[in-house]
Amino acid sequence: YLNEAELHEWAKPKYAGKRVFVCDMTDLFGEWVPTSDWLRDLFLAMETAPDVTFQVLTKRPERMHAFFREVDEWRWPLSNVWLGVSAEDHGNPRRWRGSLG
Repeated sequence: YLNEAELHEWAKPKYAGKRVFVCDMTDLFGEWVPTSDWLRDLFLAMETAPDVTFQVLTKRPERMHAFFREVDEWRWPLSNVWLGVSAEDHGNPRRWRGSLG
């Protein structure tokens, strides 16, 4: 579930200068994430906290790429959001490298 109260916490001064590893125990772009609206809410919260650095890693670069292609309401990239892809092995780097666009 999306804890909207926690999203609002990020904009508070106590988080300024901190780093937040978003969904560090799961994959933000996993197929279990219900809708793009859920992702939009999360990234809007990151945008409203410019003094916080957010790290987002995924094993699903295709879904991340598709999400950012459909979203045009922000100026990308956000300087406080680090996006990355984690890979289990070096077996097929072309699969994920090509999907980053």
